[in-house]
Amino acid sequence: MVDDTFWSPRIEAAVEATLPHTVAQCVETASVANMARAAGLEAGPHAGRRDVDSDLFKVMEGLAWRMQRGDRDSDGELDELIKLATAAQEDDRYLFTIRTIAATGSSDRCRTSAADRVCGQVQPWPDCDAHLDAT
Repeated sequence: MVDDTFWSPRIEAAVEATLPHTVAQCVETASVANMARAAGLEAGPHAGRRDVDSDLFKVMEGLAWRMQRGDRDSDGELDELIKLATAAQEDDRYLFTIRTIAATGSSDRCRTSAADRVCGQVQPWPDCDAHLDAT
C-alpha cells in the first residue's frame, strides 16, 4: 500500500473520480451496450468506434485494482461486467463486439470467421483481431 504525499492523493483521485467517470463513459459511449448486443441480450447494431471494447476492458482492470486495494464497493459492478463479457464471447472464446455483432447480421463492418482468425488466411480488416478471454 502506497502511503506518501505524492502518490496517495493521485491514487485517491483515481479511485474517487477517474474510475467512476470512466465507468460512466463506457455506458455513454455504448461499450456496455455493445457487449450486451454481442451477448444477444440486446438488439441493435454496433455503436461507436470499432475499438471501443478496449475502454471497457481497461475499466474492468481498474475495478479489479480497486477491489485489490480492499474497496469492495465495486464487487457487484465488476461481477456484472465479467458476466457480460463471458456471455459475449464466441464459442472459441473470441471477443471483439463489432465482429460478433456483425456475425449475427446486425452490422457488416467486420466479418471474419473463427477459422480465418485461427489460420490467418483472410484478414480484410487488419484491426479486427482484438480479443479477451474472460474465462
